[in-house]
Amino acid sequence: MAKKVIKQKATPVAAEVLDVKNRHTFGDVINEISASNVKDAISGAAEARKFKALRLFTGILDIDLFCGLMFGKTIQIVAQPHYGKSLLTLIIAAAAQRTCRRCYTPIITWVDDYSVFLANRKDWEAKTKEWQTTGVCPFPSKRTCGCGNNDKCRVLLVDAEDSFDPYWANLWGCDVGDFSAYDAVNYEQGDKPNVWVGVKISKDESLIVCRPPSINVSQDVILPMIANGAADLVIYDSVAAAAVDEDLEGTHKLGSRARALAYLLPKILSNKMLATTAFGSRAMLVLINQFRQGPTQNPKQDPNREAGGLALKYTVDQTIKLT
Repeated sequence: MAKKVIKQKATPVAAEVLDVKNRHTFGDVINEISASNVKDAISGAAEARKFKALRLFTGILDIDLFCGLMFGKTIQIVAQPHYGKSLLTLIIAAAAQRTCRRCYTPIITWVDDYSVFLANRKDWEAKTKEWQTTGVCPFPSKRTCGCGNNDKCRVLLVDAEDSFDPYWANLWGCDVGDFSAYDAVNYEQGDKPNVWVGVKISKDESLIVCRPPSINVSQDVILPMIANGAADLVIYDSVAAAAVDEDLEGTHKLGSRARALAYLLPKILSNKMLATTAFGSRAMLVLINQFRQGPTQNPKQDPNREAGGLALKYTVDQTIKLT
């Protein structure tokens, strides 16, 4: 015989009213925080637009339309050897030097006087050829950007491959300053003798080249440049060719480069965030990488993999593969 189930009505429970009078607001808690670095890391929703990524226009249609390079991001350019990775970074550096670091808009040179178009055609062609050869506009012109300051972005090139050529960079639009100053061999030596640290080859300091002996030395250059808002674009050429202190000391261990990058990349990210909050700068980090062959268990699997370990793979915001 089935038992009869008696359903009981649930008695309503009065909702508990919480006392919110003694709760603190955001402003009260922020005022109680004594650490200055914690206060700098806190911002309102209206101030969060400082971290908005702004686009760098390179002039390369495929990059500008389909992927886009953003200030404040970490970008990796990876390909096989001799695919033009360093050449692409020179074009990116030239585009950054034609961009204002205050409003992040292109600095454009335009002809101010319309009467030059009504001049003789032969004179026009002669002056145009002079403009192409010398790079100096013979017509009445103006250079302007969105804010009118025309303050060019600063580029830091970490040349670990020893592949930078100022004459080749000048052909692709980079402002390398006066070649006579570069040919004078104005070296800046560090504490150790015969160690080439870097040389300033641009009069207005818009391009600085550094050739560190290892990743551990390069972080002493990159981190202060980003933290103080001095560099707007940092190019590391390249991760695959960079050495570590263990390699120089003869105590190389497996995965030493990956461990050094796993230590360096998070510090670069934190310094970029602090520089954005303090100075409003958005430093872009461009890393050049190559494929290396590794052991695979499956013969059908591609043996080519990116150098630098998994830390580099998961830290970058964007990867551009040249094929």
